[in-house]
Parts: sequence; C-alpha cells; structure tokens
Amino acid sequence: MQGFHLPCHMAEAVLSFIDAQHRHPLPDPKWYKPWDKRLGPGVVGLNLDLYAGSVLGLVGPNGAGKTTLLRMMAGILPLQKGEVKARFHSDTPAEVDDLRQWVGHMPEQVRWQGRMTVRDILIQLAEMRNVDQTRIDGLLGLVGLRGRQDEALNNLSQGMRQRLSIAAALLGSPKVLLLDEPFNGLDPVASQAFTDLVRRLASKGVSVVISS
Repeated sequence: MQGFHLPCHMAEAVLSFIDAQHRHPLPDPKWYKPWDKRLGPGVVGLNLDLYAGSVLGLVGPNGAGKTTLLRMMAGILPLQKGEVKARFHSDTPAEVDDLRQWVGHMPEQVRWQGRMTVRDILIQLAEMRNVDQTRIDGLLGLVGLRGRQDEALNNLSQGMRQRLSIAAALLGSPKVLLLDEPFNGLDPVASQAFTDLVRRLASKGVSVVISS
C-alpha cells in the first residue's frame, strides 16, 4: 500500500500518521548470511488524519496492506519510519501503549468456541485488561447481545460472533475502533444490523475504520 493523504477537516484529528511505514521482513539468504532478510511489501509513506465520529473505509484486493495498516493503527506493528500522534486528551505524540489503550481492534477472524457464555467471556476479558466490569451490561445492549448473554459460544451464529468481537474491542472505551473484514460470512440482515451498529458508534464520537 503506497502513501496517501486524506483531506483536512476543520475539526482536529484524534489520530494522525505522518509518513509512516511498516514493511514485512522476507527471507533473503546468502551463503555468508543464511538468515539474512530484506524488507518486502507493506505500507509506505502513509499520511492519514482520523477525526472523531468519522467512518473510514479501506478497500483493496488481498495483499494491498489493509490488515497491515490496521495493525499499525492498533500499535501491534511498530513504525519503521514516520510518526504517530494522538490527540485523545492532548496534542502529544502517542506511544505504543497509548494506542493500545485508546484503540479497539477487531481482527478478521476470532474463533469464539467453547461452553463459556457470552457474558462470562466478556467478564474474563475485562479482568485480563483491568477494565471495569460494569461496562459489560451496556456493551451487551449496544451490540444487541443482551438477550444472548447466557448463550454458549458454540451456539452463536456468525453474526452473533461478529457482534461479540465488537463488544470485546469496545471493552476499554476506545476512541478509535478498527474492524478487519467485519462483514465476512454475514447474511444481508446481519450486515444491515452491523452497519446500523457502526453508525450508532460513530454518533457517539467513536472513529471507525473498516477494511473490506
């Protein structure tokens, strides 16, 4: 994915990337350096401003760098070049820990399996992340799982699993929500419900980035 720049708005961006780069290392063995590597494809020269309550779509073929970009925004992949700035509370450069605190990430595939219930898995995740468990009731209502909170993970439909993934990503009250291929496996009804949920989140000031 080559660099691009989104147009500026009057409002101040909550998250900005300036000439950011992450290229994946690939094996490049030589007889004198059998474990040598070179930089392969990835995201190069990224300039991006993300605004509160905005919904940004990433569209491109497989291998274009969409997942790499989302992982950079989530603080999972380090920047090899460039700078990231967050203005969640103040205009100061963000550290990786800041991104992980304020950015919620829903990976493309989350395997929700087992006999544990929807509510129990969210409680467990909240404990692991040191998040207030009183948020769980509100999240269940927000994503439409309140009536399924006692359902075992094994019994959930694909649409319900996607909703649970969003609830897990929202546990820490993120300012930015990253959704990697969220519509995979959803029927038209579930897709519309998911779209409505994204709109509700944006109306609450959450910035949403969706890859497709």
